[in-house]
Amino acid sequence: AALAQSRGYLKQKTSEEKNAIGQVEQKYLSGATKVRHVDVGEVFQNFLAAKDTETESLLQHNSALYKDFVEYYALSRYGRIEELPTVHSIVNMWHRYVGYHARATKSKLAKDIVSDVASYIKGSLKDNLGLSTKKRNKYLVTDTDLTTLITYLWCSDDHDYPHERCRLQISFALLFFANSGARGGACVESSSYRGTNEAIAYKVC
Repeated sequence: AALAQSRGYLKQKTSEEKNAIGQVEQKYLSGATKVRHVDVGEVFQNFLAAKDTETESLLQHNSALYKDFVEYYALSRYGRIEELPTVHSIVNMWHRYVGYHARATKSKLAKDIVSDVASYIKGSLKDNLGLSTKKRNKYLVTDTDLTTLITYLWCSDDHDYPHERCRLQISFALLFFANSGARGGACVESSSYRGTNEAIAYKVC
């Protein structure tokens, strides 16, 4: 139990909780993810206020409610690519809400509800609101970029490093990042998990 808890899993308090239907084993959230959960929780509360619903516990948590919720979200947000959020953005928000709901209520939404609402976003909601299916371009490092960076590091960089070995280490890091499909935060400690020392370790790859 101590080992599991040290790795970020919450210890369940009672056997009743452990055996409860829909009980969720939860990993500690990073600061960045907590902010996103708080944000989507506030959006849902604003949605309830717009529906003049005073008591959330009296709601029927079904597909109809959540379809109204994602439509409210789509119409109350400005998109980065088009005037309204894209289908991809709304689907991401929906899955973020599903995670938030699981943590807030200690129970999961039914899988058929989750998939039904996701299908609604990609189908009827997209057609009714004319939502875009575009995604923002992700500009990856090219061979030219990598050559430029390493050439500058070894030929033009006049920074006073504590030890010249640092240039070799930086070169390795550049090559590693450029040739890995992993996120940067998986290779070195992410700022979202500052202080955890969670990253790729010796002999992992």
